[in-house]
Amino acid sequence: MGYGRDSQAEEILLDTKHKDPGRHAIHLKLLEMYLAHTDPKPFLALAQELRAATGGVGADWEKAASMGRQLAPDNPLFGNPASHG
Repeated sequence: MGYGRDSQAEEILLDTKHKDPGRHAIHLKLLEMYLAHTDPKPFLALAQELRAATGGVGADWEKAASMGRQLAPDNPLFGNPASHG
């Protein structure tokens, strides 16, 4: 029943992201929605987009990576992006 609202919210967020791709808060909100619905396909696609935008560093990426590890703990995308080795 609540998914209809989520679907509408998702449309609005996707539209906003398209208009202002630099607003990483929009990415994070969408990632939270996908995580709540355990929907890995759109989550992974959006996470890859955010990682490219942030270079895999910063608070926004750390938050996304933390969510990603919950959804796909074995996915290397959410490992330590800034390895100092």
